[in-house]
Amino acid sequence: MVIQCSNPTCRAVVALPVGRCQVCQTPLLYRFLLAVSEPGLELPAYTLVAGRYQVWQHPIWLDTQPEAAIKALDTIPSSLLPYLRLSDLAQFVPRPYYYLTPEESTLAAPVLLLEVAPIGINLTAEDHIQASLLPTLNQAWAEGSAMQQLNWLRQVALLWTALSQEQVAATLLAPAQLRVDQSLLRLTSLVADQYSSVPVTLASLGQQWHSLAKMAQPPVQAYLSWLAKALSKGTVASSSELMAELEQAIQTLAQGLSVTVDWVADTDQGPSRDRNEDACYPQGQAQQQVLTGALSGGLSRCRCCWCATVLVGTNRATWPPKLPSSCCWRNCNPWLSSLI
Repeated sequence: MVIQCSNPTCRAVVALPVGRCQVCQTPLLYRFLLAVSEPGLELPAYTLVAGRYQVWQHPIWLDTQPEAAIKALDTIPSSLLPYLRLSDLAQFVPRPYYYLTPEESTLAAPVLLLEVAPIGINLTAEDHIQASLLPTLNQAWAEGSAMQQLNWLRQVALLWTALSQEQVAATLLAPAQLRVDQSLLRLTSLVADQYSSVPVTLASLGQQWHSLAKMAQPPVQAYLSWLAKALSKGTVASSSELMAELEQAIQTLAQGLSVTVDWVADTDQGPSRDRNEDACYPQGQAQQQVLTGALSGGLSRCRCCWCATVLVGTNRATWPPKLPSSCCWRNCNPWLSSLI
């Protein structure tokens, strides 16, 4: 497996799976994509498709030319429209990257490549890249805290209305499509309601939640068992009611929890260039200036470049004041003259 270096002055072809270009030491840009196609279309690892996309481990593909432009589509396939209409839910729903036609890929069926998919990437101590799908909700459920479990189900309720409008709510009934990224629930791909093996209703959702309730944490196990039964029987009949129920449960549970917040802040002076206001403040190191002598003038900074020089006690005998070579005081001479 190989990838092209993204450094425009290098463009070397590097053997994978290293983290840096072996020629220029630039960190390599790994754009992992999720391949969605018809069932049964599974390619072996290292297969190169369309001269550009390499199978990492199906369904994870790698764009081996991440800096190269991709060809625009003449027409947008109908299967892409739900992804585009749900673009405001980008933290949950992956977005289309490219649509490979059978003519381009020489495969039996078209392939939709999705980016920002629930793919976990890890850099090993040997500077090797590893990529795999994030765990499903069922896999991560038992290890989640009571608050996490309520939050995951709240996100399902949040997505239900939007996905129902696009007729892809069946996605939330497919356990393999729900992936856990710590506190965030992410979708692998969208499943059209017409391909669902069960009715796309909240009652079906309640039936699936019965198994989750049995493995829930003790503080919420009884509540989730009741909620799953209420969904199955139609007592909770809308996504808004379901959302309100889960939010109330989260608020009740949160009353007994303590929250610790750690703040980390950093700043960077940026590149040092002449006449660049963005690089003048803050200073890279703390500086202190001691002023001596009688003060008979004003106290200010150069307003043009906002350099750190302080103009103090200026008079005609010592004019012009001593400014750094990078200061452009001559351009603001009329303003400086007013200090005399």
